[in-house]
Amino acid sequence: DFENFVEDRFKIKDLKDETGELTFSPDLISCDEENIFITTDIRYPSTKKGKEIIEILDKIGKNEIISHTKPLMVPKDSKLVKTLCNTYNKVMKTNEEPVSMGGGTYAKQLEKGVAFGPTPDKVSKAHIINESEEITYLEKCYEIYKLAIKELISE
Repeated sequence: DFENFVEDRFKIKDLKDETGELTFSPDLISCDEENIFITTDIRYPSTKKGKEIIEILDKIGKNEIISHTKPLMVPKDSKLVKTLCNTYNKVMKTNEEPVSMGGGTYAKQLEKGVAFGPTPDKVSKAHIINESEEITYLEKCYEIYKLAIKELISE
């Protein structure tokens, strides 16, 4: 398939860092008499440059960038990330470290922001059929968010 061909031939899966590895999703394919058009969603590690990705894609064929948003990277030792992680650990009585994900988030539009949401037992029920969550988990989330906001505005 096309995705495996691109990953194998151009080693895009080798592009990774602490924020994760590059994801490449060919989502729409169409054609005319002369061309095949493939619209892809690419999310790349925050330490890489968009230019690097474009150079790889240019080896495949002609490209047109429809939209581009730089990856979001907020250091683990920032006040914001440490506060959010500490409040999570306090409420959940754990000692978890922050994790990075490749999902799209509105946090990228903020001057200083991160996507934050605790995931119980590291198994997310988000974006699946019959997406749901236990009320006890939602109550814990409320405690975490309330404490995090209180801590962030008091400093």
